[in-house]
Parts: sequence; C-alpha cells; structure tokens
Amino acid sequence: MCAELRTLGLLYIAIVLSFCNVSIANEDETPTELRYLRVYGGTNELAPPVYIIPGGNENIITRVGSEFVTIELDVFSVNAPAMYAVLVHCNADWSEDNNAFLNDPTKTRTSNFVWNPATTSSRYFTFRGTLSLPDVQTKIRFGGNWKVKIFDYDNESEKPFAEARFFAVEPKAFADIQLFPDVYQPVAGITPSANTIDIVVQGSNRLFDLMQNTAVLYKNHRWNEPITITEYEDEDISKRFKYKFAKSVTGTISIIKRYRAEKIPTENEYRVFDLNNVSLYPNPTHIARQQFMDLPRNGGFNFPDNDGAFFARYVSPTYDEYLPVEFVFDHEFRGKANRDVFVSGSFNNWNPDRNWIMSYDPEKRLYKLRAMLRRGMHDYLYATADLNSDTGEVENLDYTEYEGNSTVSNNSYIGIIYYKDQNFAGYDTIIAIASSNPF
Repeated sequence: MCAELRTLGLLYIAIVLSFCNVSIANEDETPTELRYLRVYGGTNELAPPVYIIPGGNENIITRVGSEFVTIELDVFSVNAPAMYAVLVHCNADWSEDNNAFLNDPTKTRTSNFVWNPATTSSRYFTFRGTLSLPDVQTKIRFGGNWKVKIFDYDNESEKPFAEARFFAVEPKAFADIQLFPDVYQPVAGITPSANTIDIVVQGSNRLFDLMQNTAVLYKNHRWNEPITITEYEDEDISKRFKYKFAKSVTGTISIIKRYRAEKIPTENEYRVFDLNNVSLYPNPTHIARQQFMDLPRNGGFNFPDNDGAFFARYVSPTYDEYLPVEFVFDHEFRGKANRDVFVSGSFNNWNPDRNWIMSYDPEKRLYKLRAMLRRGMHDYLYATADLNSDTGEVENLDYTEYEGNSTVSNNSYIGIIYYKDQNFAGYDTIIAIASSNPF
C-alpha cells in the first residue's frame, strides 16, 4: 500500500512539474507585440521629428528642429523587453543608402532604451520604452532621412520589430514657405478651395545648383504622405493621393530657387477624440465613443486640433492606458462611398492599412470601426481610398469626400530641402527646413 501511495505521489509530482514546465515555456515563448510607436522632437510631443546637427552655419536660424528626437513605443511583453536599434541613412525617397561611411556600425547602433512598466490595471500593454537620439552610443553626423530599425534580442528574425523615421538637418541655406489661395476640381458638393505652395530656398555660392534639385512638402504630422518636387522627374507618379499636383522648379540656389506644388486641397481641420476626461471615459470597462456620432463636414469644425500629433502630457500615470474605442460615422446626405472608408489619425501615424477599414452596417446605414487607443488627445479624419490587394498599400487617398475643404483651416506645412553632397561617396543631405500655415 505504501509503495502504491509512493508511486502515485511521484506520478502527481511529475504531472505538476510537467504542467509547470509547459507554463514556463509558454510564458517564455509569448512574443512581444507592438501596440503603438511615435516619434517627436526633443521633449515636445507636438514638435516634428527633426534633429538639428550642431556646428553648422551660425548665421542661419532654423525655426524647425530640436536638439534630439524621442522615439516612444508601447509593447505587450511578459518580461521587460531587450531591444536594440540600428540607424540607417536613407536617400530623399526613403530608400536605404548602402553607404558604409554613413552607416558606420560603431556609431549607428544603440541599446540605450529606458523601459517603464505600465499601470497594474493595464492589460493591453505592459511596458513603454523610450529612446533619445543621438545618445552616448550613437552619433548623427550626416544630414538627411534616417530610419531607426528596432530589433528584439529574443527574436532572431531579420525583420525589424518596429521602424521609426526622423530627419537630420545640416543648416546651409535659408528656406521659406509661401502659400497662395487657389482652386481645384473636387468631387461634387465640396468647396474647391486649394493652396499653391512655394518652397523658396537661397544659399551661398559654395552650394552647386545641380546638386540641389529636390524639395519635399509635408502637411501637418503626416510623414507618410510626401509631396515631392524634383528636377529628376516631371510627372507625378505617386499613387498615394487621389489628386495629382502640378509641380515646377525655377531659379538657382545662389540667388533664389523656387519649388512649386499647385492646387493642393486645403482640407478641413482635424477631428479631435479627447480621451483625457476620466468621467466620460473611465478605465476600460466599456467601449468609448464620441458623445455624438460623426457626420460629414464641408467647412465647419468644433475644436482646435494638435496639428495632427498625439498629445498626452496631462494624462495621469494612474490612467495612462489604452481604451476600447468605437468610431461611428453616419454618411447621411453624402451617400455611401464607392470606395473603402478608412480612419486615419495620430493613433496609426496617419498611415492606415487594412486594419483601419471601416465596416458598413446596411441596416443602420452607419460606418463603424473598433480599436484600442492610448488615453490622450488624438487627431483624426475619415478618408476614402483604394486598398491594393497585391501590395497592401493604400492608394488614391482623399480626405475631402467626407471631411470637405475649409478656407479657414489652419493646417501647417513643412518644407524640406535636399542636397546631393559629394563627400563620403555622395549622399542626400538636408540643408534647410521651413514651416508655415495660412495664418
């Protein structure tokens, strides 16, 4: 009898240990998941991700830029993540530059993340990592477009866990943006207001005009929607926008060089989803919605926006978490769209994919989408576009069909001037940056 009990006891212990081992193995194998990533200048959440390289021309004052850029990512992970970042210099079109002089591995790799745990009540994300660049492990000596590829030490995949972008500026020229009222041919029922925009640059005689032939225009914080004006290609081959913009380049950089993009829709100001109010949107016990469902607009807006950026400075650490949110859009008199309807905003870095396509309820005649949003103030818009089923890319994007145009919208623009520097085997650097808005 004692032998049988001893045998049963050993069997029980073995089963318990096997379950523990399975549990531990499963816990260790739980992949780290990215919840949200954003990049901004310095410590200002509303500042563009622009780093000003020190030691440039002291006579050139640059109003746009910071002493460093901040990368912030929220992840779901059982344990504190172990990650490293690799900086990659890119050409003006964001294709990676395979230049060993620029991408020196001794100066472009860092693991200097600061990880902080989420609140104990959070179930959607568990850690927030912050990385400031440049840091003690990296140096950014060259201007231009920079990608930050983030890798997980615990995942041997060659594919980055996440990727961020920022700009580095070597101030060598003066730049300004000039806006002129214009009109364009919109879809029916939309105000035809537009802007023709000039990016004006002037530099010294030391800059060769042939090497300065590209400027890129961005609206608000939509860094995935560049409007490229270049001498390399006259035809607009971009598939991103529904409307094509006439472009031109005139003048010389030693006197004045002018990059023009014509008939850009003014669009409306952003909608704002303010999740700061804990009384309206308590901890995630129910789905958060706007107090009133969203309707199509043409010229009106209710609240001032944050220029397309996510703003969470005044969120208490106790309530710093993600909330289940439902967007409800009533297309009303505007009719059902002939294309996909997306929700685009600061929560997806103005780069929607198939996960942000709204579903249509034919009975209630409403568009709906559920998502998890970090508490704070989000700017967003409803966009119509086509999803390329082969590439997964969003094409023919249009923010005016349901949002309309407004002649009084205060959308800001940032213009970036590129220069083909012949040093270090040649690379695209940024020699000037400017910003402006209609007011």
